[in-house]
Amino acid sequence: MQNQRKYTEKDLEIWEKELKDFLPDRIFDFHTHIWLREHLVEEVTSKEVNPSLPVVCEEFTIEDLREVESILFPGKRVEMLMFGNPEKGVRVDENNIYVSFSSQKVNSYALMMPPITATVEELKTIVSEGGFIGFKPYWTFVTWKEQNDVLIEDIVTEAQLEVANERGLLILLHVPRKLRLADPYNLASIRRIAKQFPNLKIILAHIGRAYCSWPAKAGLDQLRDLENVYFDTAMVQNPVTFQLLFRKVDKSRILFGTDFPIAMEKGKVVCVNNRNLFVTTKKYPWSLSRVGDKEEVECTFFAYEIIRAIKEAVELEGLSAAEVNSIFYDNAKRLVESILRR
Repeated sequence: MQNQRKYTEKDLEIWEKELKDFLPDRIFDFHTHIWLREHLVEEVTSKEVNPSLPVVCEEFTIEDLREVESILFPGKRVEMLMFGNPEKGVRVDENNIYVSFSSQKVNSYALMMPPITATVEELKTIVSEGGFIGFKPYWTFVTWKEQNDVLIEDIVTEAQLEVANERGLLILLHVPRKLRLADPYNLASIRRIAKQFPNLKIILAHIGRAYCSWPAKAGLDQLRDLENVYFDTAMVQNPVTFQLLFRKVDKSRILFGTDFPIAMEKGKVVCVNNRNLFVTTKKYPWSLSRVGDKEEVECTFFAYEIIRAIKEAVELEGLSAAEVNSIFYDNAKRLVESILRR
């Protein structure tokens, strides 16, 4: 890891005093990205508004991922669900092949990034040959619309739904649109898909992008009855969001995820006037920082802030040790094994 990501005495103190004993011995990280530099067709410029994986690092290999997991979670046994880099200008086919090979190499699990134009037969072939357990579609593959105009139906094609339903696969979905989980079009689409295709599993990445609590307040009640809709915790660092999730959704449908390599950066997601902002030690085009000032921002890893927020909500809501174990490992393991048994 680069200098700004290295473990410091403060990080070690946080791990030893706050996180080590809270976490179970086994962890399942349900949200990680890997890719090689050669998979990038175009350089991602510094004008990117949202956190951009190639801005954080030009490549993030399976070896990098395993190193980060071992450094940030020392003494824990970590399994992973991995997928590629869903940025514009990525060689999707090559990245998918690398993800498939890497997941088998480390005895973990893989999702494929499905081309928008892929047919049912093409998807079936890629899934079978690559050993994928589902799909990771993304709004950036919808090149004819702006993000806030994209519908879930633009991202998740009928071919993907047919294959996922037939084989019981999962779809890890980063919801589009400005209102995120609170968007009525998103909620209607999620409900339709979940009911019309009951054998597939929808995982809403970032709790439906509820980095602030307002999307969770608006959306979770409308999804609580859908047993095939799950939520991953990637990059969510708001204890209130987790409190709402624990209260409104069966805890068996919550999956711990980091979003490495973004989550290996040092920073914290904060909410100001219902907008999530990224405060980081190192300055990025998408973050706030005081690098160069007399008082630099001292941060720990985003990944640690995710766990800190979960822990605070766990303590406030009185979750049991068994429920904590299920969030960090058991739920994910049971879910992937149910797919592999089909």
